[in-house]
Amino acid sequence: MAYGFYSISATLVKVSLLCQYLRFFRESRMRFVCMALLVISFCWGFAYSFMALVPCFPVQAYWDWSITDATCYGYGVKAKHPFVEMFVSHAAINVLLDVAIVIAPVPYLLTKAMSKKERWSALGLAGFGVVYVTARSTRIVEVQGC
Repeated sequence: MAYGFYSISATLVKVSLLCQYLRFFRESRMRFVCMALLVISFCWGFAYSFMALVPCFPVQAYWDWSITDATCYGYGVKAKHPFVEMFVSHAAINVLLDVAIVIAPVPYLLTKAMSKKERWSALGLAGFGVVYVTARSTRIVEVQGC
C-alpha cells in the first residue's frame, strides 16, 4: 500500500506543478509542452499506482500466501530481483519527469522580458529543482547496490 500512496503523491506533486505552469504560460508552445507533460505524468502515475495498489490477481494473494494460483507482478512479486527492477524503473521515470518539469519553463523564462531580480529568482528556483533532482538520482544508484 505504501508504494501505491507514494506513487499517487509523486503524481499529484507533478500534476499540481504543471497546472501552475498552465496558469502562467499562455503561449501555445509552452502550453502544449505543459499539457503533454501533464498527460505523460498522469498516465505514469496511474500505471504505477495501479500496479502498487493491485499487485496480484486476486488482490488477497498479496497478503495471503496460501493462495497459490494467483498472478502477481511488479511490487507483488516475492522475489527480490523483479521487485528491485520495478522500484528502479519507477524512480528512474520519476527523475526523468522531474527533470522535464524543472527545465521546461527555463527557455521561456530566459526570453521573457523580466527584471534582473525576477530572472535571478526564477533561475534560483530552477537551481533548487536541479539540486532536488540530483538528490533523487542518488537514490537510484543506492538501490542498484542492493
